[in-house]
Amino acid sequence: MRSAAAAGLALAALAAAPGVANAAVAVDVNKPCYAEGDEIDVNGSGFTPEGDVRLTLERATGEVLETSTDPTAGPDGSLAGGYVVKDETGWFGPTQTRFQMTMRTVDVTREQAGQPASSPDVGATTSFIFSRWNVGIRAVGGRIHPARPVSINALGFTTSIRRPLFAHWMRNGTRVHTRRLGVLRGPCGDLRTRLSRGFPFRPVRPGRYEVRFSPSRTNTRRSAITHRAARVTRRIP
Repeated sequence: MRSAAAAGLALAALAAAPGVANAAVAVDVNKPCYAEGDEIDVNGSGFTPEGDVRLTLERATGEVLETSTDPTAGPDGSLAGGYVVKDETGWFGPTQTRFQMTMRTVDVTREQAGQPASSPDVGATTSFIFSRWNVGIRAVGGRIHPARPVSINALGFTTSIRRPLFAHWMRNGTRVHTRRLGVLRGPCGDLRTRLSRGFPFRPVRPGRYEVRFSPSRTNTRRSAITHRAARVTRRIP
C-alpha cells in the first residue's frame, strides 16, 4: 500500500529454492509500468548460486539512477523479490511524467572472474515504463475553486488499473462530498476528466477545503493525492 511519506529504496526478500543454475542469466518484471511508491517485482535466473548480484535502474539513455549491491542469488541461482522505490524520486524533469526505464543485473562473481559484461552469462536487462504517481489539476488561479471549471489528470495509479478513482471534498478535515471521476486505464493507471464546477455540490459552507483523490470510495487516505482548494469565506447556496 502506498503512503504519502517517502519510503527508502532497497531490494528486499530475495530468496530461492535449491536447484541448478542456468547457463545464461535472465531478469524480468511482472508489469509493463511502475510508478513512484511501487515495489518493482524482480525475477531472475542463471546467476552464480548464492553469489552477489548488482542491480541498477537506468534511463534508456544509460544514465544510472540507482544501484543496489545487496541482492544475493539463491542456491539455484535465481532471484525473487521486490525493489522498493520511494514516493518522490527526483528522477523526472519539470514537465516529464514518465520515461522508459531499464533494469540491469550483473553476476558479480563472473564479472570479477574476468568475463566480459556483454556476455549472456554475466548480465541481463529488462525494460518497463516508469511513471510519476500524481494528480495534476488545471484551474484558474491554480487551485480548485467552487464555481470554476477544473481539469484533472491522474497518472501512475498502477495498483488500481481498471478501478474507479474518487474525489473527496474535505472541509476542515471532514468529508462533505465524494464523486466518482471515472476508471483508471492504460498500462500505468491514468485518467483525464473535467468538472464544470470545482465543487460539484451545494450548499458550500465556509471553511478550509482540500480535495483528496483516491481509488477508495470510503477511505479518504488510502493511496491518496491531496490538493488544497480555495478557501470559502461565505456560504454558497
